[in-house]
Order: sequence, then C-alpha cells, then structure tokens
Amino acid sequence: MIQPLDGPKLWSKIGLLPPLPPVYHKPPGRPPTSRRKGLNERTKPTKVTR
Repeated sequence: MIQPLDGPKLWSKIGLLPPLPPVYHKPPGRPPTSRRKGLNERTKPTKVTR
C-alpha cells in the first residue's frame, strides 16, 4: 500500500536552484523543405527552370 506524503509546501528547503529543462539541440536528419510559393509571388530571377 502506498502511504500519502506531505505536500510541497511542507517539504524542507535545501537552498539549491531548481532543476533546469534540458538544452534544446537540433536533431540530425534531413533539413526541412522550403515553403511553396503562391502563384502571385515571384521567384528569384537568377534561378533557371528546366
């Protein structure tokens, strides 16, 4: 049987900083694709289409 515990208000303070969330890093993998341009948006003039 699990016994109930006192709430966090009654816990003793130890003087340490609270834990921080893990550092975010970008996972390896395929880069995201660029968004599709609308019909009224211009493309780069230097890019040649096939």
